[in-house]
Amino acid sequence: MDYPLTSNTQQLKLINVAHVIEALKALNGATKSAVAQATGLSVATCGTILNGLCATGEVLQQALEESSGGRPAQRFVYNEHFFYVLSLFVADVYSDHVISYRVTSAGGNIVCAGKEPGAVADTGGIIACIAEHAGRYNIQAVGIGLPGVIVGGKVLTCDIPAFEGVALQRILTDRFGLFTKVGNDMNYTAYGFYKNRGLGKDQPLAYLMFPEKHCPGCGIIVGGKALEGATQFAGEVAHLPWHVGVGEVAADGARYGGPADGLARTVADIAISLISIINPGIIAITGARIGPETMATAARLCQAAIPREHLPEIIYREGMEDDYLKGIAEMTLESANYQRLFGAAVSR
Repeated sequence: MDYPLTSNTQQLKLINVAHVIEALKALNGATKSAVAQATGLSVATCGTILNGLCATGEVLQQALEESSGGRPAQRFVYNEHFFYVLSLFVADVYSDHVISYRVTSAGGNIVCAGKEPGAVADTGGIIACIAEHAGRYNIQAVGIGLPGVIVGGKVLTCDIPAFEGVALQRILTDRFGLFTKVGNDMNYTAYGFYKNRGLGKDQPLAYLMFPEKHCPGCGIIVGGKALEGATQFAGEVAHLPWHVGVGEVAADGARYGGPADGLARTVADIAISLISIINPGIIAITGARIGPETMATAARLCQAAIPREHLPEIIYREGMEDDYLKGIAEMTLESANYQRLFGAAVSR
């Protein structure tokens, strides 16, 4: 989680609370001495924070830790069922629309997941999905992914026309009173891949998607964050000048070392641009239009254009759903926790 850059005394106290919560999650339960060691805070400070979190139910006391001598120490564990996060996305699959969803605990564990094929791909369809799960679980945060450009929770452009121009985040917040985050599909997917791989902040990556019906998209992670740009337009690689559109075939040629089919050249051109600009350690590629032959050809073109020491690991992802839902859940939980802790003390 990010913290306020300028901190007063109250903000510093809240930052300490966040450190204790993160330590408890990472340690999967610990004594206050172990939490103090993990956070660098004093044992007394950790004890005060843990007592406060126990009072709200966010932290639970466990059985006393066994001791070889002296008084046994109290163990604490984060209550992952303190609240739940609903993550969902709408996808355009051939001639049908599908809403995929996942409910995760406050600790990040999956509680349930599923799909709603043939769902109504509009605001009403999303409202129905949220209402169904909010009635079953203590949902406190909702994250929604869409294939489009979203600024401030408003969908400016989208591959699913019913959402264009819709201030979806405001509508859903007003309707349910829950923390709601609406974001771009590729930013979520790239972040989910980043989390699934357990990468560090010093490991930038790019995630390319080549769908069946629409133009390619890209999510970029730099410094552990999604690179969105000044107007959330970063990653719209379909606007690169050499892009081959859906159904188009590029003229045969050897720009980077040999004849190649149009799609492989498009993949390579985009990848080479990303390597030159952000120098990623990994480029993940997925999509119905991508197969082993296309991947192999694109990799050869990249090898011919980029010095070996700067080539990233190029990974094929058979599907993006797990990365996508993971990214929605992680980004929504982080944003919700930030607002929950710092919302009253600082504007992000």
